[in-house]
Amino acid sequence: MNVRRPLSDEGRLVVLLTLLDPRPNERAEIARLFTAPIDYARFDRLARANVHRPWILTQMESLGHADRLPEPYAAEWRAEREKVRAKLERRFEVAEPLFERFDREGIPVALLKGTALSHRIYGNPYYKKSNDIDILVRPEDLPRVYAVYADLGFLPFGERVDKDRASQEKYAWHAAPYVSRDLSLVMGTQWGIKTLLGPYRVDYPKIWSRMDEIAFRKIPVKMLAPEDCLLHLCLHLGYFKTQLKDLVDVTNLLRYFRDRFDYDGFVADAIGARAASHAYHALALSQRLDPSDAVERMLVKLRPHAKAHYVTAVAKKTESMDDFLEMSVDWIQEIEIDMTLFMGARGLSKKWWAALRVWGTLLIPPRPAMLRMNFTLRAGILESLYYRAVTPFRILRALAEEIGWKLVGLLALKVVVDLAREFLALFRPPSGPKESPSPYAALARELGKSEDEIESFVREFN
Repeated sequence: MNVRRPLSDEGRLVVLLTLLDPRPNERAEIARLFTAPIDYARFDRLARANVHRPWILTQMESLGHADRLPEPYAAEWRAEREKVRAKLERRFEVAEPLFERFDREGIPVALLKGTALSHRIYGNPYYKKSNDIDILVRPEDLPRVYAVYADLGFLPFGERVDKDRASQEKYAWHAAPYVSRDLSLVMGTQWGIKTLLGPYRVDYPKIWSRMDEIAFRKIPVKMLAPEDCLLHLCLHLGYFKTQLKDLVDVTNLLRYFRDRFDYDGFVADAIGARAASHAYHALALSQRLDPSDAVERMLVKLRPHAKAHYVTAVAKKTESMDDFLEMSVDWIQEIEIDMTLFMGARGLSKKWWAALRVWGTLLIPPRPAMLRMNFTLRAGILESLYYRAVTPFRILRALAEEIGWKLVGLLALKVVVDLAREFLALFRPPSGPKESPSPYAALARELGKSEDEIESFVREFN
């Protein structure tokens, strides 16, 4: 039986301070908790673990409790928020001409995830750290979108198995990232909200038919309807994730749109898209943060359609809500970083070591990450051995649910083929100038950056 342990005062404060527009009873509870003895070192650790200190600090200020945070924590939190604000402000400045061109040329563009939510429901463009601006476009508009990027000096970066765009558009749901010349802006260009190679069957004509109209720095843009936005958030919340930075967007979207949200329609859409497992997972975790009768009714309808490992994961993740707040691990992102570096590596030695990193990330994750991927922070010897044996399968399953088993197979094949090519190249006479051992030489020259700066950018972006 799943025995749930309640949150500590510090954990409860962190959760309450992430909620949009706290209700009167929540405000009263926040005020009461701040008058109680609080372990601010623990409070700080939980806020950091959930990558949400800037938003929590803003909430504390709006509720009149910012003076409760002792120095030097307060100074550190303010500095982090200012760093996020400055970075995002520069990103938005660089993005503004892009959106002006999209609008002028009549290219429909929908903001996705954090950028859309920040401008619509939070009213705070700087509420959390983000790596890029994601947009949804129609497949038929991709040539015009690419042309705008080229005209404004943006460059494509990275690859997914094949560099050919036409081929990529058949198996992927997004283009390679486009980066500004100063690397301040990365644009994620999507024509889907989840892999086209997986089991998901998203109704894109329906999505485009009911977009909301919003503004990005006074420029007209679109945003997914609340039900479609929630489906995207659910699909985006990875199997291993528990960070409030991502999860409370689900909670806060439902709070903001509660008077117009079509709960039954969302359940039907999630089941029809074969995304019931993801919807159940995200909504069940959200329900533990902000209980709602409407969400509970959705969960009852979704559960028969959810895969067993998602239902089990929710139960295990929420056994201890304090542990839950420190349990998140985005291991799929670690694999993406290693795979990106492998794809660009040149020379047998660099390629070999990059391949070892990829397989090490898949097969032998560090113990803290391994435990988190099994939804615990501690384990005995026998439990640890069991987790060590099953974790590679759980990683591969989660990766396949992100990008599809077909693409997982193609990426595995690419590792073998690339290593073989580099090995055979040792026996061929040189046919031209020696190729740079760095995968970033050409881009570095184009941008006037060092190769180390480009590699550092790759790690930070991912």
